[in-house]
Amino acid sequence: MKNVYLVIIIVLLMIIAGGFAYFMYMQNTGNAAKANIQPQTYFYVLEGDLITNLKDANRYIKVNIELEFADKKVENELKEKNAVIRNAIISILRSQTSTQVSGAEGQERMRKLILSKINEILQKGKIVNVYFDNFIVQ
Repeated sequence: MKNVYLVIIIVLLMIIAGGFAYFMYMQNTGNAAKANIQPQTYFYVLEGDLITNLKDANRYIKVNIELEFADKKVENELKEKNAVIRNAIISILRSQTSTQVSGAEGQERMRKLILSKINEILQKGKIVNVYFDNFIVQ
């Protein structure tokens, strides 16, 4: 009779241990799946070159810009306000000297200024990043 109780206790402990192991496995699998989910981002390309004179005499800048955003409804607003956004970017670039836009620091500064200005214009959402496809100063 003692052997029967001992076998029942061992079987119950194995079932409990298996259940615990399964629970831990499922817990870790769920966290791994959650960690791999990336928020959806969208991109909008401002068509054509943006070319303008710089504040310096006889210098100009040519850029191509791509905008990143997280909310799909921002795309329609970007399309609707394309002319306003292009004008704002040209105004920012036109007010800079070649020294201010030179190098990685100058590009990063321009990126931040453009990001801030576009987000002031938008009402239905925000852009999260500005990318330069071309950035030429001559």
